[in-house]
Amino acid sequence: MTRFFTIIEDAFVLIRTGGVYQQSQLYARGNKLFAKKGAGFIRLGIGGETSAPNTRWTEIEQGDLAVIEDRNGHPPILTHYEEPKIAAE
Repeated sequence: MTRFFTIIEDAFVLIRTGGVYQQSQLYARGNKLFAKKGAGFIRLGIGGETSAPNTRWTEIEQGDLAVIEDRNGHPPILTHYEEPKIAAE
């Protein structure tokens, strides 16, 4: 089964909709970043914009396994992700 979105373990994004802040799990599709919102996903864009018209992102916590590049004038992108190692039983 193909997964369209990959969860980035221990990575979160703070999003704001209508004055309400929400911590959301961070996902990737290729090198593009998305936040989980309700039953769907919203893409993170330039300078806090998102694909949802009334929602903005304010902060990203990349965790220990991901490297996220956020340059002025460009959407944030995933430049490296190390899959978590599962301990042998």
